[in-house]
Amino acid sequence: TKEFEEKRVEASEKLEVVNEEIEELRKKLAEAEEKAAALNNELSSCNSSIQSVRSKYSRQLGRLEKKERSVKESRAEWQVEHESVEKAKAAHESVVAAHSEEMLTREKIIDEIKVEVSVSHDFEDIVTSAFDATEFIGDGNEAFDSDVVKYEAAVDEANNNVISAESKIQSLQEEISAFDVRVPILEAEKKVAAAKRDFKAAGKASKEIKDALARKEQCEAELSGEAMERKQAAKEELQKVTLLLEEKKSIAAEKGKESSLKRMETLRERIAHLQSVVKELAVGPTDSDSI
Repeated sequence: TKEFEEKRVEASEKLEVVNEEIEELRKKLAEAEEKAAALNNELSSCNSSIQSVRSKYSRQLGRLEKKERSVKESRAEWQVEHESVEKAKAAHESVVAAHSEEMLTREKIIDEIKVEVSVSHDFEDIVTSAFDATEFIGDGNEAFDSDVVKYEAAVDEANNNVISAESKIQSLQEEISAFDVRVPILEAEKKVAAAKRDFKAAGKASKEIKDALARKEQCEAELSGEAMERKQAAKEELQKVTLLLEEKKSIAAEKGKESSLKRMETLRERIAHLQSVVKELAVGPTDSDSI
């Protein structure tokens, strides 16, 4: 029985230790349950507050969503108009490139004429009485080409002014939208501060609301007045100088064509005269053909 007595004592001691651990765990469980209950109460209070705020400001949130959709639509319209301007710009650049190619062709013709004149210098003593090569330097269209370059620069400047005016309008619209979102938040902060009797925070929020509304009013006035007028004026100026550019390019092309034809006709007449002069002076057939 001694052996069983020892085992019973040992088991009793172990049981006592286990019971103490169980009691400690029960205390911790009670504390945890108490904390859980407090947190549940706090969570319920927060949910109630959130639901109350949402219910209170549901109309404002609805208006904000409508204004946000309006801003997105305005931005989409601006994007379409911007793409239209970019297409017009690309078309204008294409026309400028074509004009430049025409200018290069004319320069090539002039270079070929200069080569012919250079060859004719070998017969300078014979040709002096026939014609003066200095008559063919320049095509007499410098003034028309200068007008084209001047109006191309004017079109680029007007196009930049249109883009600048549109960017300003977009900036004002985005600033107004930001105020539409910010003011209700500030008003809510003001009411919370007033409820807590935090007059310093309430006064600060009130001042920010006043400043925001004043700036919003200023932006709206500028958007409906100066900004729109500037955009309209820029578009009208772009249309005006674009039409003038096309007119100047048409005139320059026509004058260049007339001048080139006239010069070619004059050259043919002078060369024919030169060939007759060379023939009269008994120049060989080979030399005559090369001229």
